Amino acid sequence: MKLKNTTLAAIIKDELMNPAGGIRDFVRCIVPYVEKAIIVDTGSTDGTREELERLEKEYPHLKVFDEPFEGFATARNKSLAMVDTDRALVLDADERIRYNDLDEFAWRLRQNDRVREIINYNFDFIVVYPDKEVRGNGHNPRLFHLDKQTHYIIENCEVINNFPGICVNLDRYIYHFRAKQNAFDKKDIEWYDLIGRTRTIDPNKLKQGPSSCPSFSEWTKLNPQRIDFEGLHPLDTNLFI
Repeated sequence: MKLKNTTLAAIIKDELMNPAGGIRDFVRCIVPYVEKAIIVDTGSTDGTREELERLEKEYPHLKVFDEPFEGFATARNKSLAMVDTDRALVLDADERIRYNDLDEFAWRLRQNDRVREIINYNFDFIVVYPDKEVRGNGHNPRLFHLDKQTHYIIENCEVINNFPGICVNLDRYIYHFRAKQNAFDKKDIEWYDLIGRTRTIDPNKLKQGPSSCPSFSEWTKLNPQRIDFEGLHPLDTNLFI
């Protein structure tokens, strides 16, 4: 069952491979469950953009756009500006939602629409490492209604503002797959700090993709927990041949 009147709004950069299985697996796991899908590529150089072109042909309701990266909130606002359904589902390419939960959300949304309730949903987060799972944090809400004033504020905190209706917490999870902790620590230093998460964004460095970082192959390595993760479609290992 699809999430009625809902568009996936995602921003990506250099996600051909990541710990959750990469861009093809992301599309395969999420796009069939939404009415429409918008993916904004902010300057991939690792083959992600070419893969997205192939995926557009497989999934007619998926549309891919190109926008230079100017900050996280700015990129997300550009993706929201292309949404023409009442609701948006915001996910990153290394995040997954169990398909039973997606079916439940579809049912909830239909019930909400039936009684004309405007409800937005917060998720809890589980960070999945190769050797452990821990409770994590993430920006919310992730499934929400839009109006003309809905937008993200604060570039590197991604706070959503001016969404209509009420917001409720779900006892459901977004699973964020990562490589080993030491590899993610390198990503923090080499990429997130580079693009200004902890200081003013340097526009001269935004053109650099994550794939230019020395440890890129370490923090994009497939997390073996993803292969047969409970509640997700089994990873298609043919993607990596």
